[in-house]
Amino acid sequence: MTVCVMQRLEAVAGRANGQSSISGESLFSTLTGTSCPFGYRCLSFFGEQTMNKLDHIDQSYLDKAAQLRSKFQRPDMGDFVLFPTGQLERFSHDWDVGIQTSPGGSYYLQANGHAYLSCGGLNPKIPTNSIEELPGVTLQGRFWFFHHAQPGAGRGVYVDCACRVYKTSSPYAGFLGEGFQNPQVDALKAQIQAQIAAQGCCV
Repeated sequence: MTVCVMQRLEAVAGRANGQSSISGESLFSTLTGTSCPFGYRCLSFFGEQTMNKLDHIDQSYLDKAAQLRSKFQRPDMGDFVLFPTGQLERFSHDWDVGIQTSPGGSYYLQANGHAYLSCGGLNPKIPTNSIEELPGVTLQGRFWFFHHAQPGAGRGVYVDCACRVYKTSSPYAGFLGEGFQNPQVDALKAQIQAQIAAQGCCV
């Protein structure tokens, strides 16, 4: 299953603001790349690697969301999960008894710290009771939100925010192809191993 909510959000906002197209020039094009690239680029992060240089309003939004996110007591969308056979994905939809995962995609960060997958594909859910946090291990996950919290075409701000890392005992049943993969996955897994090694532990 694939979703691309951001395209619909920006298209609607753009029409409301009198803008003709989702692909119009960004309102702050010197600070950002594409808001939500189409096709495989959106699903695998190609074309959206550059973080924004935030002004004080957007930085305050990010700081508050990150602080709230750090207090969560259970996995949230955008957090990472490591499978027994080495696959690293992000949580993408919570069904309470299970959580679906995604190998890549675009995640919208809300002001309350919660996030949701706005563009990407979802693999089958894994049982919630199979998920366990890796203590002291975090990764920077890519998110987006609207510039100054005002919806509009081309107003997507891309940021990194600290995410918890979990492991699951559930076997990997993902089926999404290479075009859905986050190209940074190997570097992210290396960061996990380095943090675990620094604690004198193993997964």
